[in-house]
Amino acid sequence: MHQVDIVTGRKRTLVQFPSFPNFGTSPPPVVDAVPDSVRAYGNQLLVTFLTGFPFSNGDAKVLLVDPATGATAPFISWLNSAIDIVYRPRAAGERPQFFVLEYQYEFPGRGTGPRTRLQSAGGNPSGGWPQCSHQPGIRLHGR
Repeated sequence: MHQVDIVTGRKRTLVQFPSFPNFGTSPPPVVDAVPDSVRAYGNQLLVTFLTGFPFSNGDAKVLLVDPATGATAPFISWLNSAIDIVYRPRAAGERPQFFVLEYQYEFPGRGTGPRTRLQSAGGNPSGGWPQCSHQPGIRLHGR
C-alpha cells in the first residue's frame, strides 16, 4: 500500500502485506494477500483482502492499518472472499455496525454474494442488509 503526497506527488510505501497462512485443507501452506478495497475508519484504514489460490474458506480478512505508522492489526477474520467493507455509526457509546461484501463461496463462480453483516468487529456474521448498492463496492443509504 502506498501513500501519495498530493502536493508533491511523492509516494512512499506505507505497508507491504505478507502472505497469509492457508487455513484450508489443500496446499500451499500460505496464500497471497490480495488487498482489494481501502476505506477510511476514523484516523485508521480498513483494508479488505481476497486471497490467492486455493481460495480456501476462512482465509480472507479485513485488516486495520494505521496510516501514520503502517502498523496493521486483524479487524475481521475468517471471511471467505472479502471485496469491500462499510460501516454505519451508531448512537453514542454503541459500536458501529459493519457490512462486508464477499464474492460467492465457490470459486470459480459468477456474481457477488453472499453478503455478510457484522454487528461489531469480531462479531458473529448474520444475514440481512440495509438498503445498499454495490457498484463496484457497497454504500449505505438512508438510516
